[in-house]
Amino acid sequence: MRWIAVLVSLSLWLHAAAAEPPAPSAPGLPDGTGGLAAMLKLLEGQKPFTAKMDLRLLGVGDQEVMVSQMAFAYRDGMARLDVDVAKMQSEKLTPQVIAAMRTLKLDQSIACLLPKQNTLRTIYPGLRAYCDMPMPPRDAAVFNAKLKIAITPDGTEKILGLACQRQRVTLTPEKGEPIKLRVWRAEALDALPVQYEMPEGRFKARLLLSNLQWTPPELSDFAPPNGHRKFPSLQALLKEAKSQVPAPKK
Repeated sequence: MRWIAVLVSLSLWLHAAAAEPPAPSAPGLPDGTGGLAAMLKLLEGQKPFTAKMDLRLLGVGDQEVMVSQMAFAYRDGMARLDVDVAKMQSEKLTPQVIAAMRTLKLDQSIACLLPKQNTLRTIYPGLRAYCDMPMPPRDAAVFNAKLKIAITPDGTEKILGLACQRQRVTLTPEKGEPIKLRVWRAEALDALPVQYEMPEGRFKARLLLSNLQWTPPELSDFAPPNGHRKFPSLQALLKEAKSQVPAPKK
């Protein structure tokens, strides 16, 4: 899984690592496909909004590998995603995994993508902790590149009852491979893209925005929460999570 599902894969990694007696090494973030960066590039110029995001990771024959619902907020090029494992479905996410993550207080997390700072901020409210990491290299490259955007009309379709113009979009940087997406722009929402499809490694990611509100999210929604401790790495944060779990009785 790549950056689109980084919170999902990261949460699963944290659970797996916590289940092992040895202290784990810090997980490496995926290089990224540039897909999420491309999505935010297509939102440039849009006024701030909040929405519910449905993420579906599709495999062979569009079979659903993972489904997740999360809150999404956009403002001034920044994005925030609130993830709750209780709203995720995956064969890897068993009731035992969910219970263990709740014990570790890792079941709810927030990711803030901050392009101007080249930062991915990951927050765990249950632990009152967060850490800042560099964005995955390919996503950072997309944000920093001068992109040539080619748009090909691809018909019309209704999404959630909204008439949408469907488009095939190719973003080509001066160096590197082009990124290809399909987008559905809702005519009644100032041509806001409400659905995206993009490659995610060997999978395909489909993102759907619904329950859209034009109320701008607060700038503080993207800042470190008050009273939260900053950790230098995910490894350090995980160690703290494990230390707060009482040792089993002999």
